[in-house]
Amino acid sequence: MIRVAISTLALVLAVVAPASATAAKPQADVIAVSYKQGNPFLDVVVAVPKHAAAGHGCATEAVRVTVTYIAQNGDVVTLDSGAVPIADAIPVGAIDEHTFAVDVQVQLGTASPPAANPGYTATAELVRVGGCEDDDD
Repeated sequence: MIRVAISTLALVLAVVAPASATAAKPQADVIAVSYKQGNPFLDVVVAVPKHAAAGHGCATEAVRVTVTYIAQNGDVVTLDSGAVPIADAIPVGAIDEHTFAVDVQVQLGTASPPAANPGYTATAELVRVGGCEDDDD
């Protein structure tokens, strides 16, 4: 009876331990969304890990932002920045020794600008883009 319980406990630990030992995936978090009347874009300030700005082999770390808001014409609009390389975002400054803030400008395109009380909802995610290109030399 005791051997069965020990075997079961060992099996449970073997299944659970790898999941709990896995490092958390780096993430991006939206800090603020703003719009200045007349601009063709929204400013979305995003916190990203400092190491994300460094390339990984041939891939480039990027941030993808989506913003939903109520427009001046009453429509509910959702915009997607697509993958914006972190190196191309506007640096805002360090938050702490592990995190810094960047401004991602999300283009309005043909969408109506935000209303006076737009009720912004925004998300950000880190993505890798690009790959190795063959040398044409």
